[in-house]
Amino acid sequence: MNYLRKVVALILSLVFCAALIVGAGVALSIKNVNVEYIYYTTGGDEDYAYSTKQLNALKGTNLLFLSEDDIARCVGGKGMICVASYEKVFPCTLNVVLKERRETFARQNENGLYAVYDEDGTFIRGSAQNINEIDNCPNVLLDVPDDQFDQAVKSSLLFKKFFGSLRDMVKKVTVAKDLITDCYNITFSLYCGVEISISDFTVYSEEKMSSCYRVFSSLSDENKLRGWVMCVCTGNDVSGVYAEYISAVS
Repeated sequence: MNYLRKVVALILSLVFCAALIVGAGVALSIKNVNVEYIYYTTGGDEDYAYSTKQLNALKGTNLLFLSEDDIARCVGGKGMICVASYEKVFPCTLNVVLKERRETFARQNENGLYAVYDEDGTFIRGSAQNINEIDNCPNVLLDVPDDQFDQAVKSSLLFKKFFGSLRDMVKKVTVAKDLITDCYNITFSLYCGVEISISDFTVYSEEKMSSCYRVFSSLSDENKLRGWVMCVCTGNDVSGVYAEYISAVS
């Protein structure tokens, strides 16, 4: 009799657990998909329409187990857009922000061809020339070692944060190892004529870029036509960050 009671109790427990799982699955199934689109041109409209359709197809799936990869797989087409962010709002809502990928950088290979990247450093396309398809102006040319590519992109976005612009100001970004310090230095060659060079640029990055901006913004229009803004760290902590303008010899 006790054995029978145990069997019945086990069966009831299993039924209860199954009911909970089914109930949770129903309660947490996606019912609402809200898609926001950040765009700069109309170039990504086709991809946006396709991706929105794919994202709406997620309705009915379990929100709890939905992964970032599941969302990324819904974003496709010609590769003109990407996922900027997403949010799960329990019990049944998925919010997704899509953004148009903007051509920003280009690298030239040994054959003279260019690889074009967006502002996050993600490859977009190959090209025979360094011309942005949207505005027919050059992208920022990156002359950097492969192992410094990601750092150069991060530093370029930091430049944009402080200087307020990137492609409109910067013609070329160069990263090279200093033979004396054995550290990598980064140089921003500006269209106006000035070059901004930061020593050991991955250390105290924000403070160094801020210091460079303060010096650059204090220059006269004439001084911005030539010379260098050099930034180093003269001590063992952030208090040693120092930038100075050096005029070119006429």
